[in-house]
Amino acid sequence: MKIYKVMNIIVCLMVVVACASVRTKPVSFVIEPKTPDEQAIVQMLEAMINAYNDRNIDKHVAFFSPEAKVESLRAGGVVSRDEYRTALLRSSQLPQLELRQTKIMLLSSDRSRIEADVYMFGSGGTNIRHIFYNLIRREGEWFIIGQQFK
Repeated sequence: MKIYKVMNIIVCLMVVVACASVRTKPVSFVIEPKTPDEQAIVQMLEAMINAYNDRNIDKHVAFFSPEAKVESLRAGGVVSRDEYRTALLRSSQLPQLELRQTKIMLLSSDRSRIEADVYMFGSGGTNIRHIFYNLIRREGEWFIIGQQFK
């Protein structure tokens, strides 16, 4: 009888671990991106959000250009990329993020603007803010040059 209880507990733990490790798609769109430029931006956004959610702050911040102006709740306003990084590293609890209702606006061959609702899932519940990212393409790669909440 005890062996069955132990086996049931093990199976339940395996299910919980498997469910916890399933990652939802970090970015959803109003209109699915179709062009190669849009697909490249999608890959960048997903990698940036995944790095943040994995607490890989250096990888997350690498998606911001060195001269980026970043509006950050954690940093207390609009700050440089390095100040943003420092604020994230000092934070003991970072929420999980998802971008929903994302819109990509290609402004030119090397400029884009992203508009989205950012969902922040933390210990205090869910916080939803509207966010804008300004992007620039350099040497074929997209980087964030501005992050602003509305």
